[in-house]
Formats: sequence, structure tokens, C-alpha cells
Amino acid sequence: MKFSRERRRLFRDRFIFMSRRILGPIICISIAGDILMGSDHTAFNTLIRGAMMLLALNLVKLQRTTWIMRHAHTLPTHIMISTLAIAVCIIGQNSGYDFATYMVRLNLIAVLTFCLMPWRARGLALTAATVYGPFVVLAALSAELSTPIRGSFIALTSTLTLAVIGSMINAITIRDMHKSFETRLLLFRGMLHKDRVIDEKTRETVHLERLSNQFSPQVLDAIRDGKIALTKKERRDVTAIFIDIENSSFRSQHLDHQQYEEVLSEFFTLATEILIWHNITIGTYLGDGILAFVNAPIETEDHQVIATRACLDLLEQTAKKRQYFSEKWRAEFNIRIGINSGHASVGFFPNSQLGTYTALGESVNLAARLCSSATPNSICISKD
Repeated sequence: MKFSRERRRLFRDRFIFMSRRILGPIICISIAGDILMGSDHTAFNTLIRGAMMLLALNLVKLQRTTWIMRHAHTLPTHIMISTLAIAVCIIGQNSGYDFATYMVRLNLIAVLTFCLMPWRARGLALTAATVYGPFVVLAALSAELSTPIRGSFIALTSTLTLAVIGSMINAITIRDMHKSFETRLLLFRGMLHKDRVIDEKTRETVHLERLSNQFSPQVLDAIRDGKIALTKKERRDVTAIFIDIENSSFRSQHLDHQQYEEVLSEFFTLATEILIWHNITIGTYLGDGILAFVNAPIETEDHQVIATRACLDLLEQTAKKRQYFSEKWRAEFNIRIGINSGHASVGFFPNSQLGTYTALGESVNLAARLCSSATPNSICISKD
């Protein structure tokens, strides 16, 4: 948003308003005055005024063109003002205006242009020259007008006063317009900032909602408060947990896919709730298995013990629901768990936008191999 563009737009709108709403009625009143006064030159004066109105309509079309708006938005107004001033001189000579009548009509044009249009200082000076220039030339060539000009100090003073007042009104208009523009600009920037904040908060909310499936509420609160940073990958000693459903690949070929997915969904929900309750991080869901780990992102001294307790709790809760799972599984529902401690790389893989917070490394792979070696419904733990 630029103030110069705002000024050009206002200039265009006010020129159109002046041409259509002010100039037209003035011309009609002038024609009616000539008719009522029984002027001998009514037809000629009406022709001149009609030409002015036709010119005004064409200048309105010109004012709306893109090139004029960008490069010469004051040109149609100057053409209109100069045409009006020349028309006043022509009609005045034809009708025998005296000096006072010329001043009244020219001052009316000056009032309209000085007070209505948002000129710069240079534009005001050019406008004054455009309004009074044709009359000055006419007065210099006419002995009937030159003598009254030299003797009409009051008329000249009033004209100069009008110019000063018009300049002040114009300056106030520009100042108020600039204030209005600044207010709207601040409001616009505030809306942009508000939209940016809403967008950031929305992304943060979506991100935290995604993380709620991996972390306990305590960890989420720490992340939200900025006490834990998840932006960097780090090397850390963790206890990895790998949970697998026995013969799930074989059962997927013999069960209806909807029933198969329902069993996996219910078991994963149970396992996730138990692990998160024990403050264990869910790393990845691997088809029919779960990778979880302890000691990241929050460090815990007894992470091996916490992992073991959580897995024992999971075995116990699964045993309570084994009959229910087995009926839907149409076979004995068994799980195997592998636990191993060691160093692993933890963080978002491949990045925070596309990946999940998980652990990678040999210690995690060993937990998966221990899981494969475990007997049904048991835990296989490495010596370390």
C-alpha cells in the first residue's frame, strides 16, 4: 500500500464527481439564466457550454485509463480547468461581462479545484495559473478590462485571499487523507500480523496434536512452554522397546481386512495409552508393531526400569483382553516384546515437517531382533 497510489485514486474519484455532479448542474443553471435573462447570445453560449460538457464526459473516460492513472492523473483536470477558464473568457466577451462578473466565475472555478482536488504545492500553483491565466491575457489585450483591474484592489485582494484559503483547505485535506491512510495501513499490517500469528498458532496446534500421539501430557506441556526443544537431532542413551503381534502377516491373509484393521487399531490404542501413561515416547508404528523408547526427550535416570514396568503392564492388560482379541483374531492373540538399552540418534526424521520424533541406531535394531527372539507373550531383554 502506497500513499501516492491512494492520492491518485482519490484524485480520479473527485474529478469524476466534479465533472458529473457539479459541472453539469452549473452549466444547466447558466443556460437557464441566459434564457430567463433573454440574452442575445443564448444559442452561442449554450453551444460553448455543451461542448464543455461533452469534453468533461470524455475526460472522465480518459481519467479511468491505466496509463493516465499511473503517469498523468492530473492532466484531465488541468485540461478541464483551462477549458472552463477559456470558456468563461469567450462567453464573457460575447455577453459583455464586467470585471466583477469575470472574478465571480473564475473564483468559483478556483474554489472547486483548490478545495476539492488533493493537489501538491506545484499542482496548486499550476492550477492558479490555469484558472486566471486566460483572463490575464484577455485583460492585457482589452482596454475595457485592464483599467478595472488596476483599480479593483479589493477584488484582487479577495482573489488572493481565496487562493490562500483554498491552499489551506487543500493542505488540511491532504493531511487528513494521510492520517486516514496511515490508520488503514496500520490496520492492514495488524491484520497481516494477526493472520500470521493465527497461522503460526494453527501450525503449532496441529504439530502438538500430532505429538500427543507420541508423548505424555507432561512432555507436551514442557514442549509447549519451551522447556524442551525438538528441533535438533541428538545422540542419547535410550532404552528401546519393540512390540510385535505374532503371526500378523499370516492372519492378514485369512481375515477380512476390516476386521484385521479393527484388531490392530484396538491393540495399538491399548498399547499407546499404557506406554504414554508410563511417560514413554512412541517412536513409530511399523505395520503390526510399535517402536517406543525411554529417556528422550526428557532424561530419566532409571529408564530401563520404566521400560520394563511398562512392558509388564502391557502384557498384563493384554492377557486380560486376550479372549476378546482372540475371538476377533480367530486364533490365539499373542505379542512379543524386545527391550535393549544403548546409544541412538533421536529427533524428527527426516525433518520436523515431514517426519515423526523417533530413534534410530544399532540399539534400536537390536531391540527389534530381541523381539523376534522372544517367546509368545514374553519380554526378551539384553544383558546391558
